[in-house]
Amino acid sequence: MLRSVQDKPEKATIKTVSNGVGTGTGAMNLSWKAMPGATGYKVIIGNG
Repeated sequence: MLRSVQDKPEKATIKTVSNGVGTGTGAMNLSWKAMPGATGYKVIIGNG
């Protein structure tokens, strides 16, 4: 099922947790409202 531009989902909410200052490690929690009829989502994460 294709969706039009008008059906674009809201931006995701991102919460981050650090494993300590200077460690360069941690975790991210992404969440968003589901789109009616969606069967999956593509999530792309870049560093930089």
